[in-house]
Amino acid sequence: MSDPENEHIDKSLSNGDPWESIRHMQRQRFKEGLFELGWSQTTFSKKTGIAVTTVRQWVTGEIPQIPKRVDSYMTMARNIKSCAKLLEK
Repeated sequence: MSDPENEHIDKSLSNGDPWESIRHMQRQRFKEGLFELGWSQTTFSKKTGIAVTTVRQWVTGEIPQIPKRVDSYMTMARNIKSCAKLLEK
């Protein structure tokens, strides 16, 4: 039986898995992260050692589950970029 109060959450998660967003990075967030960092898929691949074909498959959705550690890495890279900008001032 569906809980009407949480129905919007269930619909936003693939397969209705409430832990999906904790275990995996969402494809749109990954694409936005690349844009914010000014990185191409190839650049991300070179910086992380992850095969460029894997990165492309994440972007296109061929591999729907992007490991959560990728989100952590991108968050760290954005933080470093922000700190570097502050130090330039």
